[in-house]
Amino acid sequence: MSAKTTSPNEVLLFSGGFTSHMGLPFFSGGIYAGVPHAPQDFPGEIIDFNEHFIQHPDATFYARVDTDAMAAVGIMRGDLVVVDRAETPRHGDVVVFYADGAFRIASLDRSEVERGRVTLRQADPEAKVFVYNADSFQEWGVVICCLRRRK
Repeated sequence: MSAKTTSPNEVLLFSGGFTSHMGLPFFSGGIYAGVPHAPQDFPGEIIDFNEHFIQHPDATFYARVDTDAMAAVGIMRGDLVVVDRAETPRHGDVVVFYADGAFRIASLDRSEVERGRVTLRQADPEAKVFVYNADSFQEWGVVICCLRRRK
């Protein structure tokens, strides 16, 4: 786990080169745990990361997560999230938003939008819940992918 920075931001934003091609071999037969499976000598397909995940290259950014508040939904401190600003946020989406002078990450709750409220909840029940006027709130972008380095 990486050390917490002194920045108030829960996510540290930076742009990426999403227009280049990044083709990687794809094991189309699947990878199984527990039950032996005949290995493939060489994958038959190539998948391009940018083509597969990035729909709006000019509106897409990386963000490094600097909080444990979303760990219960699998987004950990140190993870890279891919954030698409052109994506329309829906109820339940994980979004990056700006509040209290910092970029933050939370799940979007629109269950009270008819009552004029939008709520952003982090997965940690002890974390702050953010409630905004539905007419004036705007998220910064929708998290479309989470990347974690294992080694």
